[in-house]
Amino acid sequence: MAVDEAMLDACARGEPGFPCLRLYAWDPPAVSLGHHQEAGRTVDGAALARQGIDLVRRLTGGRAVLHAAELTYSVVGDGRSGVLAGAVMDVYRRISEAIASGLQRLGLPAVLSTGERPPARTSPEPCFARLGRGEIAVQGRKVAGSVQLQRGGCLLQHGSLPLRLDPERLSQATRGSARVAAWGIEAALGRPLLPGELERVLVAGFEARFEVPVVRGARSAWEEARAAELMRDRYAMPDWNLRVPPRREPLGGRRGVS
Repeated sequence: MAVDEAMLDACARGEPGFPCLRLYAWDPPAVSLGHHQEAGRTVDGAALARQGIDLVRRLTGGRAVLHAAELTYSVVGDGRSGVLAGAVMDVYRRISEAIASGLQRLGLPAVLSTGERPPARTSPEPCFARLGRGEIAVQGRKVAGSVQLQRGGCLLQHGSLPLRLDPERLSQATRGSARVAAWGIEAALGRPLLPGELERVLVAGFEARFEVPVVRGARSAWEEARAAELMRDRYAMPDWNLRVPPRREPLGGRRGVS
């Protein structure tokens, strides 16, 4: 989470290398809270400790996500010009279309859902308990959850693509919310993914949707230093992760959905 915010800050500073797509996984597993969620209402701290699951609060809104057997993506770029310019929901839709295009390359009939409106941003309900409007679905079940923030003229959209979902583990971690309107990509495919397979099709989906090449790169020294600062002062701090957020807390940004 610190790296994602550092990339957003670097983009706002006018650093080179944007827009960019980042793909990563979590070790150890973690629950990420939406920025406005209350930890005490949303997760069971004792259950997290028993299962070796970390807890972190995102910069972005949305609802809690259990990051375990999954691939996470983040997209950062200028929201005022170029391929990511536009209103929050328009850019959200275009990025979702790129992800769906990638999943289609696996043979999955991935589409953007016309489903339910999202619940209130403070809802303790986990992200994968509901298939929302504009989210990516396969055969009526959610396969990705995403959320967007725009700040300083730049945007960050990141999201979770579960390879496998464990409803019981999710339920224990999030205080007994057993409803799951989603499935993992491997269950949807009916087979295990090959190493690097999902990453390759997602890159191809972004290249096709935005008509730009995706070139492998590395974080700058400034981004590394900024991520370390954010980790120390925010994301590793209980005061950040466990606090009760104010009803309205200005972060200088506009938020999308999860």
